[in-house]
Amino acid sequence: MKRVSVLQKRHKGNLPIRVFSKDTLSHFQELYTGFSDEIKHELSYGGLQPKVYYDCHKTPIVDRACLMPQECPGELGTPNSYLYVKESYCAALWCLCYAVLTIYKENGTHKPNFQPDVDVFNYGLSLYQHWSPWDKHLLANPEEFDEAETQHISAVNGLFLYGIAFVLCHEFTHQQLGHSSEPISTEESIKDEFAADEGALKTMRRATEGRGLDEVNSIKLGTLLGSGSILFPESTWSGGPSHPDTDQRLTRILENLTDGDEESDLWEFGRILLLLWGLIHNKDFNRPKSNEARRGHFYALLDWMKAQQDFM
Repeated sequence: MKRVSVLQKRHKGNLPIRVFSKDTLSHFQELYTGFSDEIKHELSYGGLQPKVYYDCHKTPIVDRACLMPQECPGELGTPNSYLYVKESYCAALWCLCYAVLTIYKENGTHKPNFQPDVDVFNYGLSLYQHWSPWDKHLLANPEEFDEAETQHISAVNGLFLYGIAFVLCHEFTHQQLGHSSEPISTEESIKDEFAADEGALKTMRRATEGRGLDEVNSIKLGTLLGSGSILFPESTWSGGPSHPDTDQRLTRILENLTDGDEESDLWEFGRILLLLWGLIHNKDFNRPKSNEARRGHFYALLDWMKAQQDFM
């Protein structure tokens, strides 16, 4: 089988996701016509530094992506704020996109026993605990692959780029709204996080305007997977003292993306995210049956999972 390699000298990093080390920022900046001007406004007047720090250190994921106050710990809207993204988080997100799309194409959640091949996903998840090389010969990756896999890898790449764009949009919205990095009340912090989600969703919706159906679907699914990555790697859905519970964020984003369509494929992808989370955390898998639309299937599973005492 002929192998394809897309690695170039301009690509910087230690993992195969480095093939997007230059494209991640440009893709984010060009989500829609005029968005780059909004970014420039924050550079000129909002205190955002003209850089994204792409952290390639061989260390586990601590911060996925964030707005980093370099020197002044108060308001993030200072001349020292910049966007930060971790290479190993990008790798984990790509692995999630690959796993979810592959599971969907292989009949989604409809098989009697949900036991997908999740080696790629497990590798991505392991990066939250320790850094390790990505075996390009054993595991799917965006840098080197069989020629026959080109179309599938390309689809995953598109989901990843829109997923990481959503994550960066979330952080950029924090900057636009002048949210503080100083400790604030739980209520205020949760309100800020929902506001950042809503701002990011608004940006991603703008990105769908004038696009073909396939691209719109890729934008929406990438957005869902970028937001859905917050489900992992924790074994509970609690958002702690500073963030909303992860199931709340996931359902709000799904409701936004599906526009009232109860049969949208996105509900099935949402189910895959829930089942993947349950699988890796060894949760019971007697899934409830439902004759409802896909939206009903999703909520039946979500409600059943929340009812299990050891889930939350």
